[in-house]
Amino acid sequence: MKCSVIITSKNRPKLAEEAINSVLDQTIKADEIIFINDNSTIDYDNIEITYGNYIIYIKTTSNLGGPGARNLGASLANNDVLMFLDDDDLWER
Repeated sequence: MKCSVIITSKNRPKLAEEAINSVLDQTIKADEIIFINDNSTIDYDNIEITYGNYIIYIKTTSNLGGPGARNLGASLANNDVLMFLDDDDLWER
């Protein structure tokens, strides 16, 4: 089975970067990471530059809130298994 990880964030780029890195640090790799920047007022350019094409990066034009941002990520996923991670959480290895 293939796995999509959906991470949502608003105005916390440093935490988001740590969350993404915790997913990338796993022994079994995700097949895709979908990152939803929920209409942040803070710049997330570092995430786009650092991870490039490895993640699907989406910035919303309106504030969807956590559930709406997660639903958007789920609708974009290309795999059978969906895993959700908030920007202020980390996966331990």
